[in-house]
Amino acid sequence: MIADTTFLIDLQREARRTKGGGATKFLEQNSAALFSLSAITVMEFEEGFDNTDLDSARDFLAAFPVIDVDVSIARRAGRVRRQLRLAGQLIGDNDILIAATALDRDDTLLSRNPGHLSRIEGLRVVSY
Repeated sequence: MIADTTFLIDLQREARRTKGGGATKFLEQNSAALFSLSAITVMEFEEGFDNTDLDSARDFLAAFPVIDVDVSIARRAGRVRRQLRLAGQLIGDNDILIAATALDRDDTLLSRNPGHLSRIEGLRVVSY
């Protein structure tokens, strides 16, 4: 399962508050699942931290394997973006790249905001 940025943000906030929420509950209920991240998710997550707190962000991310955007994922993203553009349903490029990572790996994408992702043909999205 590939976790998107919303999941990481929620999980990190819940850990800081030491109060579980939807992300923590999902993780507990799916403890056998293997979670990974797109490199784009790493970029989006780290954007929320200033230089003084970047080490804690990277420590948090270290628990997850990261999938680099390679040519196969980039090509898939190009096809997805074209399809959405022609349908007049374009979404952000970062979301397209994250979704293309899941599609390329034949994996499910975990997101708190599945609405706009449902526009992507063939993408399996799970919400928490």
